[in-house]
Amino acid sequence: MNREAMKDYEKALEIADRIGDRMTSSIALTNIADILFEQHEFSRAEMLYSRALDICREIGDREGEGENLGYLGLVLGKLGRKDQAREALRRSIALLEEIDAPARAVAPRINLAESLLESVASEESLKEVMEHIGKVEEMVCPGMNDLTQTNLALSDLYSKLSENPAAESPNKLQRKSRTFLEAACASLIKIADTIEDEDQKASFLGTRVHRRILDKCNRAKLIDS
Repeated sequence: MNREAMKDYEKALEIADRIGDRMTSSIALTNIADILFEQHEFSRAEMLYSRALDICREIGDREGEGENLGYLGLVLGKLGRKDQAREALRRSIALLEEIDAPARAVAPRINLAESLLESVASEESLKEVMEHIGKVEEMVCPGMNDLTQTNLALSDLYSKLSENPAAESPNKLQRKSRTFLEAACASLIKIADTIEDEDQKASFLGTRVHRRILDKCNRAKLIDS
């Protein structure tokens, strides 16, 4: 599937470059970089996210600029360049908030909080983590995109936070982690219940992320095996 998608995006990029359609070029570059990221080809993904970012800045696409800064921050983290990653994520969040696109800032906030929790060594860093978690919580609502994954991410963040020596009230944080895990499970099952075809339902629940949610819920005894 990814091979076919890659060919389509590369063809779209070739055509867009030839006719000077810079917006489509930036979108195609981002899509290709997404596939490379999934394939763990992080260095190549970084180059393409950077190219897409340059084009967004060139044509004044500020939302695209903000999103590509977020993607760049994520891939820089995978490459071990933590300080650069966090700076890119902070710039992504600031820009997306500035243009009144807070929903677009959810993913970079989650990624930045996760990165900071890898090495929280000060009260200031912990305060920043809590600020980003709080902002993500504010965005959670029944109709939001990626509701299941967002609830799972919040559950993971609260769980990691509860294990941090600098964090206060670890038991309270663990309860919050469980609450968001329950929400992730409930939203996943709600979607699955709308799928009538059993093979399609099994395929939906069998994805890596969805399987992980169900496994965590089973271990927490939130659902029957």
